[in-house]
Amino acid sequence: MFAPGTHAHTFGGNPLVCAAALAALPLLSDAALLARVRELGEYFKAQLLELQRRFPVIVEVRGVGLMVGAQLSAGAPAVVEALCRKGILANCAAGDTLRFLPPLVVQKSHIDEVVGALEQCLSEEKPT
Repeated sequence: MFAPGTHAHTFGGNPLVCAAALAALPLLSDAALLARVRELGEYFKAQLLELQRRFPVIVEVRGVGLMVGAQLSAGAPAVVEALCRKGILANCAAGDTLRFLPPLVVQKSHIDEVVGALEQCLSEEKPT
């Protein structure tokens, strides 16, 4: 249960946002788009699982579609900062999980770039 002041939004529920949401729903329900999201999400997770085999600091890889996370045993905020310095935007969820939310237009080459940057960060930073 949310208490007053713990959850808010600036523009939620106004007529423009509602019209945009109604226009977007049919596009987001397209079977081909959903299949592509599933395929690329699985590809992203497979690449992160490969990194996990080489970097034990990655304790879990999880996600649904293109919402992908890599839980670290240590140093997640430092890795997010290192990724940012390499031009990769990610965030740290729950204090220990790298959260990746790529746009729906992402390509495999973009995922490879993110995974390559993460590999460099894990090699260079040695999270503690």
